[in-house]
Amino acid sequence: MVLGSSNLKIKNEALLIKWWWRFASEPNPLRKRVIFEKYNWDNKRWDIS
Repeated sequence: MVLGSSNLKIKNEALLIKWWWRFASEPNPLRKRVIFEKYNWDNKRWDIS
């Protein structure tokens, strides 16, 4: 076990949660359009407003 590895896991999870929250809450950012287009996702599933 590497010293600080659990701290790294917590930081990674926090950044992923922040990314998903911003992804879901921003109305039409470029990264969202790119991911929707790449994976052929429906934008209505991600609308939290």
